Amino acid sequence: MGKITLFSWACVLLIFTLALLTWMQLPELTQYPVHWDARGLPDRYGSKLEVAFSLFVMPVAAVFIFLVFVLIPKIEPVRANVTANMRPYTYIWVLTMLLLVGVSGFISYSYTNLELSPERSKIPISFLVITMSAFFIFIGNIMGKFKRNFLIGVRTPWTLSSDLAWDKTHRLVGKMFVGLGVVSMIATFVTRDEIALYTLIGLSIFTTVFSVIYSFIIWKNDPDKRN
Repeated sequence: MGKITLFSWACVLLIFTLALLTWMQLPELTQYPVHWDARGLPDRYGSKLEVAFSLFVMPVAAVFIFLVFVLIPKIEPVRANVTANMRPYTYIWVLTMLLLVGVSGFISYSYTNLELSPERSKIPISFLVITMSAFFIFIGNIMGKFKRNFLIGVRTPWTLSSDLAWDKTHRLVGKMFVGLGVVSMIATFVTRDEIALYTLIGLSIFTTVFSVIYSFIIWKNDPDKRN
C-alpha cells in the first residue's frame, strides 16, 4: 500500500502541475472555449475563470478519488474480502490514476493552441476515445478475478447474494469491457470522431444495463442463492 500511495501522490502532483502550467501559459483573450462538442469543436465560450475551473477540477477530483481508494479497504465489512481482492484492486487503482493523468493531459492540450484561433480550436476526440477504450480493455482483463465483496465490482442485490451470479457476471462483464474497448478503438480509425465517441458511450451504457439483467437471471437459477 505504501508504494501505491506514493504513486498516487505522484499522479496528483503531475495533474496539478499540468493544470498550473497550462493556466500560466494561457494567452490573454476576450473569451475562451470552455466546452467542446462530440466532433471536438468548441460550442461554448466563457471567461478565464471558467477555464481555471476546467483545469483545476481534475486535481481536486484526483485527490478525492485517491482518498476513496485508500478508504475502501478500511471500511469493507468483511476483512477477508480485502485480502482476496487486493491484487485486482490495486491494479484498478493504478489504472484509474493513470486514466486521470491522461484526461488531465487531454484537458491541458485543449488549451494549448488557443492563441492561434480560438474559434477553430478543435481537440482530438479520438485521443480521448482511445484512452478510455484502453482503460476498458485493461479493466476487462481483471474483472473476472474479483471475489464477492460489498464495495467494488458489479454490486447488484443478486451478485451480493449469489457466488455464482457474482462470478459469472464479472467474467461476462470483463469480456464485454474488452469487446467495447476494442470496437471503440477501431471506430476511431475507420469512422468520424463523434461516431467513435457515441459508440463508446452507447456500449458502456448497454454493458451496464445488461450486467444488471444478467446477474438477476443467473441468481434466479442458482440453487445455492441466499433468499
